[in-house]
Amino acid sequence: LGDEVTEDPQSLAAIGTAFAAAAALAGDHVEALGRARKTVEFGEALGLRSDTVRWAWPIAADAALALGDRAAVTELLNAVAAHRRGHVPAVLRAEQRRIRARLLALDNDSSAAEEFEAATKSLRELELPYHLAVCLADFAEYHAADGDPRQAAELAAEAATIATKLGARPLLERAHRLSTPAAIGGLDPAQRPVST
Repeated sequence: LGDEVTEDPQSLAAIGTAFAAAAALAGDHVEALGRARKTVEFGEALGLRSDTVRWAWPIAADAALALGDRAAVTELLNAVAAHRRGHVPAVLRAEQRRIRARLLALDNDSSAAEEFEAATKSLRELELPYHLAVCLADFAEYHAADGDPRQAAELAAEAATIATKLGARPLLERAHRLSTPAAIGGLDPAQRPVST
């Protein structure tokens, strides 16, 4: 639906991002990944600074992680890395770090914490509250799995505060699930909730 009504890349990218976001919210990671990936491909025509591409890329990466599709995650990371640094918007560089941190966390690599810290710092400096809240929730999940429920609860509580201000209910619900130390204590990496 929507793909047939126009051939304009900008319009197709906007439609694709909207459908990808809706699928992600519905928990349909296969659809979210497919739609968002097609939008990311428009990055060659529209540039990575296009709003649609900047929103679609993290949707695709989070969906790929939710599906356990490491090849797709690596492909998405490499697609951005192939561009010169000056051509990659700062928010996308921060999102790259967040996604790399999630991959490292899945591998129980202790350098995940450093990547999460760097992504969080960048998103704070960029003053992008939604992206920051997602990163904080991911970082909370990392600490929960790593056996630090206090730190996890602090990060989740900050994510919840931001989500409340934004009216981002799915993100708020996710943060609330992580904000109580008793609810996350001893969370095994395999039990880590997926990003939405």
